[in-house]
Amino acid sequence: MRKILLSCLLFFVILSTARASGYAIYPASADIPYTPGQTYELSFHVSSESSYEIVKVVKQGPFSDYTELGQNTLSLVGGGADLKFKFTVPEISEPGDYKTYVGIEQMPPETLYGQASVVALARVLFVIRINVPCEGKCAKLTLVTNDVAVGEKAYFRASLTNIGKETISNAEGDVRIGNSYIVPLTGISSITAGQTQTMYAELDTTNISPGKYMANAIVNFDGYTTSDTAELKIGKFALEFVDIEAPDIVQNRTAQINVWLRSTWNEPISDVFAEVFVYDAADNRISQSITPSATIGSWTDAALISYWDTKDVPLGNYTVRANVHYADQIMSGEGKINVIAMPEQAENTSMTTTVAIALLIMMLVLFALVVKKKRNSRW
Repeated sequence: MRKILLSCLLFFVILSTARASGYAIYPASADIPYTPGQTYELSFHVSSESSYEIVKVVKQGPFSDYTELGQNTLSLVGGGADLKFKFTVPEISEPGDYKTYVGIEQMPPETLYGQASVVALARVLFVIRINVPCEGKCAKLTLVTNDVAVGEKAYFRASLTNIGKETISNAEGDVRIGNSYIVPLTGISSITAGQTQTMYAELDTTNISPGKYMANAIVNFDGYTTSDTAELKIGKFALEFVDIEAPDIVQNRTAQINVWLRSTWNEPISDVFAEVFVYDAADNRISQSITPSATIGSWTDAALISYWDTKDVPLGNYTVRANVHYADQIMSGEGKINVIAMPEQAENTSMTTTVAIALLIMMLVLFALVVKKKRNSRW
């Protein structure tokens, strides 16, 4: 009896507690020379906020199979411990920068019956970096652009870095914006090993619709190709109407009506508000309100919120119209909402509450049995 009672108490303790830990790794990374087949012995120190804890040792990344851990768990004693492992450099055909990871992860807590709880587990990773050099002609491209307003010119800078050992004779290319626009890049020549030269392009946005565009620069150099992308925002000082929506409105309650807007401007638009009107099936205006002023962030969707008291309002469908004011402009939109009857309220007790009540009753019964047993033993 006493064991059962203690188990119930332990169950409640487990339900009411959660474990949180903070970890740090030093050093955070290591640069490994590219020597295929060479094995390196690496280590890092893990620090923890707890005085004693066992954590899981993990590895991930494209070269996990080349990492030899030697242990699956690590005991953090006195707030920390060292982790040692081996890494063998694989054969890599393509030049470039590569990463793989080794680290530790918090062990999941166990319930009374040994089943893992659903929790967020902390994880920190040590980075192994490998740079595979290019023996021939290789280049890295970086594309940069700026946000503009419709009618302005968008400028592109494509920086080409020679990461090989041979001089690049010539390079040329273009920038493709969305699916409709292509602009040429200026050509460059004689890019020596390790040198960076920049190519330029520009786009007249006068007849281009505002929006977010993906720009893709493609550069050809001495028979090879490299590319990079960047986002271009072509803005217009305007708000677009997205929707007027509200969940089904319960009769005789206060309804929240959301007027959704979308900004197509590169900066926030302030002092935005809306006049909101509700019309019945006969197109009679039955409600009018004004939303508080708000600031709409650049290139974001946001809602202006209005409220409608539906006391004594008949059930049915209604039309909502909104006039949105900002700067010296007015933009209008329309939507539909429904007023419904109060749903029947079912007297349901949640599963968690039911289980808690049942366990509490069981604890009281068990406690009474234990007390009764003690009294009987006295006689």
